[in-house]
Amino acid sequence: MTQPTDESSHPLDRRLVTEQQRRELDERGFFATEKLFSDEELALVRQESFRLHRASIADIPADNPIHRKKQGIRPFLPTPQERSETIASFQRHPVFQSLAREIIGPDVDQTWSQCCLKYPDVGRFTRFPYHQDGRFAEIDRQDSGFSCFLALESLSPENGTLHFAAGAHRTALPHQWDERLEWWSCSVDDFEVVPGTLQPGEMIVYRLMTPHGSPPNLTDQVRQAFLITFNVPGVRLLENGELFGDQRPLLRDGGLA
Repeated sequence: MTQPTDESSHPLDRRLVTEQQRRELDERGFFATEKLFSDEELALVRQESFRLHRASIADIPADNPIHRKKQGIRPFLPTPQERSETIASFQRHPVFQSLAREIIGPDVDQTWSQCCLKYPDVGRFTRFPYHQDGRFAEIDRQDSGFSCFLALESLSPENGTLHFAAGAHRTALPHQWDERLEWWSCSVDDFEVVPGTLQPGEMIVYRLMTPHGSPPNLTDQVRQAFLITFNVPGVRLLENGELFGDQRPLLRDGGLA
């Protein structure tokens, strides 16, 4: 299979984060990018996302139909690099290298990655509660990390794109467990909420404590996105001191690790 990038250690020929975007990240907790990936690269990640989804359903025992049904409509597909060389290569794309170098510094690890498919809704089960990642995975370096929510196809409120609560990333909001949707939930009623309306190849870059959630997918097409998170090396959980996440080196001394 053709790889989406050659894992070049050479930086891009321009800075990706403008001063305005840096202010937005600091003050609002997120910013939007222009298109940063080719149509060919996006197509390969889409193809692999669907393959991994099919495989994930096949791995669920036939005597667990409820789990199979849930995975079919709102898949959970973490650590795709462990099952896809194509995605493992894509995660080291020069765009991610440059963003990590400009936002975090010369030494960076990949700490999380996930294929984010959302199928046409049934019973509003594809709604995702607002939450702060840093509240249910409390780590020792919340402020330095960031996530990228990448559009593999067009993303809109109608198909259930992520929405972001502006200016809430400096506040630890109270969370409650949502039994039906099986996720932690917080209120963002006091904040401006901005939809991540994106064209293919565009991203929202956001801080780990920026609240985000999504409405159901009310279209007849699959919402297709990709998520990846970066932070300084050696991030640990506050609860027990254990290393958190993928711990996959991306940069060392500014170059590809």
